[in-house]
Amino acid sequence: MSRASRKVVIIIAEGSSEEDALYPFLEKVGKPHNVMFKVTHGDLFSDLKSKSKSPKNIIGEVVSKFIDENKFLKKDILLVAQLTDTDGTFLDESKVVVKESVERIKYTEDAIFVPSEKKLEQIVERNKMKSQRLKTLVNTNFTLSSIPYKVYYFSCNLDHAIHDLQTIKAEEKIKKAESFADSITDDAFVEFFNELAIFGEKDFGESWDFIMNEENSLKRSSNFVLFLNELEGLTAPN
Repeated sequence: MSRASRKVVIIIAEGSSEEDALYPFLEKVGKPHNVMFKVTHGDLFSDLKSKSKSPKNIIGEVVSKFIDENKFLKKDILLVAQLTDTDGTFLDESKVVVKESVERIKYTEDAIFVPSEKKLEQIVERNKMKSQRLKTLVNTNFTLSSIPYKVYYFSCNLDHAIHDLQTIKAEEKIKKAESFADSITDDAFVEFFNELAIFGEKDFGESWDFIMNEENSLKRSSNFVLFLNELEGLTAPN
């Protein structure tokens, strides 16, 4: 089956490390469909430049541009899955704390520490904006011109989920992502993310209810296994 004749699953990711860590497995399990990453090199929902835009418009623009650049038709797109870091997004603002001894943002499983009042204000504003946008997308049956869309999370971020490291230097992200992909077997890959699904029953809505509660958006978790289940359903023989 040629690439042109295959249906496409688009995965929107914040950074290249997500593609490096996840694509080798997804490319195999996604067959006969064509799994493709669109890396945005940043958090779409925390960008103050897009403050006036709705989350649906933000995602719609990314997908439309991707389709145009790759000369696809909308009918070619089977599914759009977005991967996002939680970054303590749903944390009560009282848990964002100034601590002058930190040089940059420091995440723990209970609080976010920042070096100044100015940074505190920025993080509180970021959290409000991103949490509202995610709630909008999670609580609506959202499609992109009939293309199914869902957003999945890594908490606090991908590095936290796969390495148990909440804060990691940028230059180490790619190396560790590649190491993860090289070291894990296909069977272990699914089981790994299944164990990170600590939200109870394997239900999409419940997974988001969990991560939005108290300090859970800082705790190590992910609902990515729900995407793996959906992808397996799309590729299962009739």
